[in-house]
Amino acid sequence: MKDIKEDWKDIVNGVKEVSGKVGKAVESLERLEKTQAAEDKKATKTDPVLEIILRKEGVGVTELSRRTGLSEKEIKKAVFNLRKEGKIKRVFVGMS
Repeated sequence: MKDIKEDWKDIVNGVKEVSGKVGKAVESLERLEKTQAAEDKKATKTDPVLEIILRKEGVGVTELSRRTGLSEKEIKKAVFNLRKEGKIKRVFVGMS
């Protein structure tokens, strides 16, 4: 009978240990999800540029600069990154 009690105590202690580890793992996953969600929501300089480009067809750098308040260099960098990500395509290259 004593052996059975000791076995049950060992089983209960093992279950408590495992449940503690599972609880810690769940907490760390929740923290990870929160940080990933926060990273996804961070606004970048390309977001307003993309919104304007998608709203209007044929937008120039000067108009984008005027509307967003970004410098010409920042606009060109944002457009380059958007093209690289495949979010926009160039209609033509050069001056018209």
